[in-house]
Amino acid sequence: MYGNWLAAPRNADIFNATEKILIRQTGDSIIAVIVENGFIARDNLHIILPQNPLFNLKYVLAIVNSKLTDFIYTTMNPEKGEALAQVKKQHVENLILRDISISEQQPFITLVDKILAEKKAGNDTRALEREIDVLVYGLYGLTEDEIRIIEGGK
Repeated sequence: MYGNWLAAPRNADIFNATEKILIRQTGDSIIAVIVENGFIARDNLHIILPQNPLFNLKYVLAIVNSKLTDFIYTTMNPEKGEALAQVKKQHVENLILRDISISEQQPFITLVDKILAEKKAGNDTRALEREIDVLVYGLYGLTEDEIRIIEGGK
Protein backbone atom coordinates (compact mmCIF):
# COMPACT_ATOMS: atom_id res chain seq x y z
CA MET A 1 0.00 0.00 0.00
CA TYR A 2 2.86 2.40 0.85
CA GLY A 3 6.18 2.51 -0.90
CA ASN A 4 8.90 4.60 -2.46
CA TRP A 5 6.90 4.63 -5.69
CA LEU A 6 4.54 7.23 -4.16
CA ALA A 7 5.07 10.91 -4.95
CA ALA A 8 5.34 11.61 -1.21
CA PRO A 9 6.24 8.27 0.43
CA ARG A 10 5.52 7.83 4.13
CA ASN A 11 6.78 5.40 6.69
CA ALA A 12 4.06 2.75 6.97
CA ASP A 13 4.96 2.22 10.65
CA ILE A 14 3.27 5.55 11.39
CA PHE A 15 -0.04 4.27 10.09
CA ASN A 16 0.28 0.68 11.28
CA ALA A 17 1.28 1.40 14.89
CA THR A 18 -1.40 0.14 17.24
CA GLU A 19 -0.41 2.51 20.06
CA LYS A 20 0.19 6.20 19.35
CA ILE A 21 -0.62 9.66 20.61
CA LEU A 22 -2.68 11.94 18.38
CA ILE A 23 -2.53 15.73 18.68
CA ARG A 24 -5.07 17.91 16.91
CA GLN A 25 -3.50 20.22 14.36
CA THR A 26 -6.13 22.97 14.30
CA GLY A 27 -6.17 25.07 17.45
CA ASP A 28 -3.95 27.31 19.53
CA SER A 29 -3.31 24.78 22.31
CA ILE A 30 -2.28 21.15 22.47
CA ILE A 31 -5.00 18.55 22.92
CA ALA A 32 -3.64 15.01 22.86
CA VAL A 33 -5.18 11.55 23.17
CA ILE A 34 -3.74 8.06 23.23
CA VAL A 35 -5.02 5.54 20.70
CA GLU A 36 -4.49 1.85 21.31
CA ASN A 37 -6.45 0.29 18.47
CA GLY A 38 -4.48 1.06 15.31
CA PHE A 39 -6.60 4.09 14.34
CA ILE A 40 -5.45 5.59 11.04
CA ALA A 41 -5.10 9.36 11.33
CA ARG A 42 -5.73 11.90 8.62
CA ASP A 43 -3.50 14.85 7.86
CA ASN A 44 -5.25 17.06 10.43
CA LEU A 45 -3.62 15.21 13.34
CA HIS A 46 -0.01 14.98 14.46
CA ILE A 47 1.15 11.51 15.49
CA ILE A 48 3.58 10.69 18.30
CA LEU A 49 5.05 7.21 18.18
CA PRO A 50 7.29 5.62 20.79
CA GLN A 51 10.85 6.36 19.63
CA ASN A 52 12.49 5.49 22.91
CA PRO A 53 11.43 2.21 24.53
CA LEU A 54 12.17 3.80 27.91
CA PHE A 55 9.26 6.24 27.48
CA ASN A 56 5.81 4.80 28.10
CA LEU A 57 3.30 6.63 25.87
CA LYS A 58 0.97 7.19 28.82
CA TYR A 59 3.80 9.03 30.60
CA VAL A 60 4.31 11.10 27.45
CA LEU A 61 0.56 11.80 27.27
CA ALA A 62 0.51 12.95 30.90
CA ILE A 63 3.33 15.43 30.24
CA VAL A 64 1.90 16.65 26.92
CA ASN A 65 -1.56 17.32 28.44
CA SER A 66 -0.22 18.96 31.61
CA LYS A 67 -0.71 22.62 32.56
CA LEU A 68 3.07 23.11 32.42
CA THR A 69 3.22 21.97 28.80
CA ASP A 70 0.20 24.11 27.95
CA PHE A 71 1.90 27.13 29.55
CA ILE A 72 5.18 26.51 27.70
CA TYR A 73 3.40 25.87 24.40
CA THR A 74 1.14 28.93 24.57
CA THR A 75 4.12 31.08 25.58
CA MET A 76 6.16 30.04 22.52
CA ASN A 77 3.21 29.82 20.09
CA PRO A 78 2.81 33.05 18.10
CA GLU A 79 -0.70 32.02 16.96
CA LYS A 80 -2.33 32.10 20.42
CA GLY A 81 -5.88 33.43 20.12
CA GLU A 82 -5.98 33.43 16.31
CA ALA A 83 -9.07 32.02 14.61
CA LEU A 84 -7.15 29.65 12.33
CA ALA A 85 -4.28 28.78 14.64
CA GLN A 86 -2.34 25.59 13.97
CA VAL A 87 -0.37 23.35 16.31
CA LYS A 88 2.98 23.17 14.55
CA LYS A 89 5.05 20.00 14.55
CA GLN A 90 8.24 21.89 15.44
CA HIS A 91 6.62 23.38 18.54
CA VAL A 92 5.58 19.94 19.76
CA GLU A 93 9.05 18.55 19.01
CA ASN A 94 10.62 21.31 21.13
CA LEU A 95 8.75 20.25 24.26
CA ILE A 96 11.09 18.69 26.81
CA LEU A 97 10.42 15.28 28.33
CA ARG A 98 12.33 14.40 31.47
CA ASP A 99 14.21 11.14 31.03
CA ILE A 100 13.10 9.08 34.02
CA SER A 101 12.96 5.36 34.73
CA ILE A 102 9.89 3.26 34.03
CA SER A 103 9.29 2.93 37.78
CA GLU A 104 9.35 6.74 38.12
CA GLN A 105 6.89 6.97 35.21
CA GLN A 106 4.46 4.59 36.92
CA PRO A 107 2.51 7.23 38.94
CA PHE A 108 1.83 9.11 35.68
CA ILE A 109 0.81 5.90 33.89
CA THR A 110 -1.53 4.91 36.73
CA LEU A 111 -3.23 8.32 36.71
CA VAL A 112 -3.62 8.27 32.91
CA ASP A 113 -5.21 4.81 33.15
CA LYS A 114 -7.65 6.15 35.78
CA ILE A 115 -8.46 9.20 33.64
CA LEU A 116 -9.10 7.05 30.56
CA ALA A 117 -11.43 4.77 32.55
CA GLU A 118 -13.30 7.73 34.07
CA LYS A 119 -13.61 9.51 30.69
CA LYS A 120 -14.99 6.31 29.17
CA ALA A 121 -17.60 6.22 31.94
CA GLY A 122 -18.44 9.89 31.31
CA ASN A 123 -17.09 11.09 34.65
CA ASP A 124 -15.30 14.31 35.58
CA THR A 125 -11.52 13.86 35.62
CA ARG A 126 -10.36 17.29 36.76
CA ALA A 127 -9.15 16.06 40.17
CA LEU A 128 -7.06 13.33 38.51
CA GLU A 129 -5.71 15.83 35.98
CA ARG A 130 -4.75 18.08 38.89
CA GLU A 131 -2.81 15.16 40.42
CA ILE A 132 -0.85 14.84 37.18
CA ASP A 133 -0.08 18.56 37.22
CA VAL A 134 1.27 18.25 40.77
CA LEU A 135 3.46 15.32 39.70
CA VAL A 136 4.72 17.29 36.68
CA TYR A 137 5.56 20.33 38.82
CA GLY A 138 7.56 18.08 41.12
CA LEU A 139 9.24 16.31 38.21
CA TYR A 140 10.51 19.60 36.80
CA GLY A 141 11.35 21.06 40.23
CA LEU A 142 9.08 24.09 39.98
CA THR A 143 8.82 26.54 42.86
CA GLU A 144 5.52 27.70 44.36
CA ASP A 145 5.95 31.05 42.58
CA GLU A 146 6.48 29.33 39.22
CA ILE A 147 3.45 27.12 39.78
CA ARG A 148 1.34 30.17 40.63
CA ILE A 149 2.38 31.83 37.34
CA ILE A 150 1.57 28.68 35.34
CA GLU A 151 -1.83 28.40 36.98
CA GLY A 152 -2.66 32.01 36.15
CA GLY A 153 -1.94 33.65 39.48
CA LYS A 154 0.36 36.58 40.04
